[in-house]
Amino acid sequence: MKHNYKMKDLGYPRTPTDKVLAVDMPDGFTWLIPLQLIADSRDEYWRDTRKDTIGEMYGGCVCAAISWADSNIEWSDIRDYATKSVPYRVADFDEGWRVGKKEIVDV
Repeated sequence: MKHNYKMKDLGYPRTPTDKVLAVDMPDGFTWLIPLQLIADSRDEYWRDTRKDTIGEMYGGCVCAAISWADSNIEWSDIRDYATKSVPYRVADFDEGWRVGKKEIVDV
């Protein structure tokens, strides 16, 4: 399943990705969030230092994107790009976004 999010052009080279962040939410489904959306948010904030979140992940720092998402992104920021995946259980989405299990997966 491909997502519809396109990488932002921040004016410097960055590593693109089609990976998603899978989050178990309280509605009982795993939701898939484009990892590029999270990387763009972080990279745009750190634009002056030319951050490349995805490049850092491939260098072994996978926690940067998840940490950024937990601390700096609200469900309302990403819900238009989120896609419902497989159910995991049977719904406060803000709470789920904060504490739900997160992992980066290929789609």
